[in-house]
Amino acid sequence: KVRDPSSNPGSNWDFQVKVSASSLFLPTPLTDFRFRGYTYSMEIPKNIDRFHMALLPLTVGVFIWSGLWPRDRLTWGLEVFPVVLGAVVLWKTHPSFPLTRLAYLLIALHMMILCVGGHYTYAEVPIGNWVRDVFGFARNHYDRVGHFAQGFVPAILAREILIRKGVVRS
Repeated sequence: KVRDPSSNPGSNWDFQVKVSASSLFLPTPLTDFRFRGYTYSMEIPKNIDRFHMALLPLTVGVFIWSGLWPRDRLTWGLEVFPVVLGAVVLWKTHPSFPLTRLAYLLIALHMMILCVGGHYTYAEVPIGNWVRDVFGFARNHYDRVGHFAQGFVPAILAREILIRKGVVRS
């Protein structure tokens, strides 16, 4: 579907996204964005499937939400910096070294845990307060979820890399 720029003359943006019925409305590998007369092309790697295309907007959505009015902007920036760095590394290495779906799922969950913790600060995450009140805990234990993810997800990722590179056998 192509938007005609003449239909909205005040708009600076013109998106051209090629969609086929067989792709269930997912963009084809080349998506063009035009802004103020310049055309930008974004190549979507061919080995990204529907699973990845579902995880990507979900994770990006949580990231964007977390940046909207966080409790402390500095804390948010420090918590989500690894998310941005990890996203860039994953995007660059995916074509040459794709990981398993489990690894991408765990990485996405870890990124979302970091974003939620950065938005509220770990001690003030509402779900942690709810668990504290229901089970009678002395404090919010959401930071334990974050610490578990910071140990478990990199361990699974390291295991996958070491096995795939042939350093160890499974």
